[in-house]
Amino acid sequence: MIFWLDPLKQEDLLSDPEACLQKLQSKSDPCDALELFEWGCASEFLGQIVEAKQKWRKSLEKDFGFFPSLYALSLYAFQDAKHQEAKRFLKRALRLDAEASKSLLFYQKKLRQLVPAPESILWSSWSLEEIARLSKGSEATRFELAKVLFEQSRFEEAQTNFEFLMEHSEFAQESSQYLSYLYERLYHGEELIQRYLVLIRKTTDRADLLFNLGMIFQNYRQHALHALQFFFLAHRYQPEDPGLRFSLEQACMDQIGRAQEAKTQRDFVELLFAHLYYGSTPVAERYAKVLKERWNWQFPEGLAAIGMGELWEEWLCQTSDPAIQKLNEWFGGEPSAMSAKIQRQDL
Repeated sequence: MIFWLDPLKQEDLLSDPEACLQKLQSKSDPCDALELFEWGCASEFLGQIVEAKQKWRKSLEKDFGFFPSLYALSLYAFQDAKHQEAKRFLKRALRLDAEASKSLLFYQKKLRQLVPAPESILWSSWSLEEIARLSKGSEATRFELAKVLFEQSRFEEAQTNFEFLMEHSEFAQESSQYLSYLYERLYHGEELIQRYLVLIRKTTDRADLLFNLGMIFQNYRQHALHALQFFFLAHRYQPEDPGLRFSLEQACMDQIGRAQEAKTQRDFVELLFAHLYYGSTPVAERYAKVLKERWNWQFPEGLAAIGMGELWEEWLCQTSDPAIQKLNEWFGGEPSAMSAKIQRQDL
C-alpha cells in the first residue's frame, strides 16, 4: 500500500520496515491519520495483516476522509469475500481522491495479487466501470477496462472502448492488436474487411494487420483474390521483411494451382494478379490480353464487379508501384474517371 506514501517514506519502508515500525511505536504523541496508515503499511510488509487493518481503521477514526486507508481496507475486504464492504470503501475512496484514476491503476494490480483470477476480473471490471460512472477515469483506466471486458468475453463492449482508444497514440498500437482479434470473432466476409480497413487507416503498423487479413481469407474460395491483395499490401508496406515476401509468393502459387484451367473472367483476373505479383510478368501479360480482347475488361473498373472497387481505389493503386504501372500499361489508353481519381490518391 506504500503507493499512497511519499517517495521518501516509501524508500524507508522498503529498506527497513521493522525500523519504521519501531519508530512509530516509540512516538510519545498520538499518531495522526497518515502515521497510522504508514504503521499499517509497515505491518503489512512484515506479514501482520490483522494489525495492518486495525491501524488503517484507526486512521479513519482520525480522518474520516483519509482515502489511502479506504483503498487498503477495500482490497483486503475483497480478499476476505466481504464484497459489499469492499465496494463501499472503494466508492468512498474514488469520490474523495483527486487523482482517483492513478490510484485505481495501482489498485487493479494489487487486487490481482490478493484475489483469485475469476474474482479479480469481476471486481476489476466493476471498479473500472464505477470510476467511469463518476467521470473520474482517464484513457489509462479505459484501456484497463477494455482489457478486462475482453477477458470476460464481453467483446462488443471491449470493441467500443478499444475503438475509442485508437484516437490516443499511447494506446493505439496495442488497441489495434486487440481489435484485429475482436473483428475476426465478431464479423465475416465484406463486413470484416471494411472493419479492418477502417482500423488500418488509424495505425502506422499496417503490415501485420494486412497479413492477418490475408491469413483469414486465404481459405475462402470466394475471397481468394482478396487474400492475395492483402498479402501484396502487407509486403508493400514492409518490403524488407522476407517472411511477408514468402507469404505473398506462396499465396500466388496457391492461386495459380487452384485456377490452372481458366474459363471464366474471374479465373483470368485471379491468374493475372497471381502471376504479376509472383514476378511472372510475361505470363501475366498474356492473361491481361485475353481479358481485354474477350471481355473488354478494364482496369481498375473491372475489379468493382468482384467486390474490390473500394479496396483498389483506397489501398492498392499507386502509380509508383511496378505492378500497378504494368496494369496501366496493358490496359492503357486515356485514364478513366476512376483511374484518374485513384492516381490522385495520396496513399
